[in-house]
Amino acid sequence: LGAALKTSMRHLDLNFSGCKSLTDAGLAALGAGLRDGLRHLSLNFSWCQDLTDAGLAALGAGLPDSTQQLHLKFMGCQQLTNACRDACRQGTVDALKSWA
Repeated sequence: LGAALKTSMRHLDLNFSGCKSLTDAGLAALGAGLRDGLRHLSLNFSWCQDLTDAGLAALGAGLPDSTQQLHLKFMGCQQLTNACRDACRQGTVDALKSWA
């Protein structure tokens, strides 16, 4: 997916809610494929049961420095720890990157 993103993309809104095949490896690949220049990122991972802190850390590590707004949803993701959820709730790139 990341490889298919246009380099000129400034806003990205993806909904993976209920996706049973999304794993930490998928989050890592998405993070690695995010392009510099992306300013607004909204991702819905609600009810993706296989996601863990490691996947969110990999996503956070891949966020471009250009990202100014970050919206993440993880309702029903039972394998995420409170530390991970707290970093995500802050809604800032710096919070997620520093946690990662």
